[in-house]
Amino acid sequence: MISLTIYEEMKEKQKYNLIIFLSCLTVTSFYIFIGLFGFSTFHQAEGGVKGNIMLNLPNGSIMTTVVQVCMSLVLLFTFPLIHFLLSCMIFSLFFFSFSIF
Repeated sequence: MISLTIYEEMKEKQKYNLIIFLSCLTVTSFYIFIGLFGFSTFHQAEGGVKGNIMLNLPNGSIMTTVVQVCMSLVLLFTFPLIHFLLSCMIFSLFFFSFSIF
């Protein structure tokens, strides 16, 4: 829904596909960049890189506890946002006049 609003407000609508492509390319390259630095940090760790990033952190450290609390907060606030959008899409399938805006 938001992408349609952005499309309608664009002055040059023919550049919409290019902008979406460049946005996805930027985000993907950012994730690859962060992933490579994460791997280079932990690849020589004892036992190699574990699948769960939390298992790569040292046990009993204060920073480990801070990271765990921050990850918990991210999950606590992200999960409801994702499911709110999902519920809005499902409602719009069954109730065509449903709108949150």
